[in-house]
Amino acid sequence: MSCLNLHVPKNPVGKYIPLVVLLQMYIIYVEPYYGLHYFESVRQFLGPKILYGTVYFLVICHSIESAIAFLLCLKKGLPFCSSMKWIVSTFIFGGPTLAMLNKQKKHIA
Repeated sequence: MSCLNLHVPKNPVGKYIPLVVLLQMYIIYVEPYYGLHYFESVRQFLGPKILYGTVYFLVICHSIESAIAFLLCLKKGLPFCSSMKWIVSTFIFGGPTLAMLNKQKKHIA
């Protein structure tokens, strides 16, 4: 079961960032599809290009950070399960997890 535990940044604010991203995804994709209008003013104020652009930008940035985490795991010689935890955690939380991985010593899972 230890293979399923993710490496979470120690910064408590970093734990809530995925919730903000999920709220943004809800505002962009789910709410208009079901005809709900709770966040209509936010969509009108920011516009669809900015909302879609930030999602695409974040996905690209986190993908690049995950690729860097993959290379760091290869360089450190970490086992597959531990490497996958670091890569998924870096994709979700971004830079703070990548900084934690960079500080880890060689062969530490």
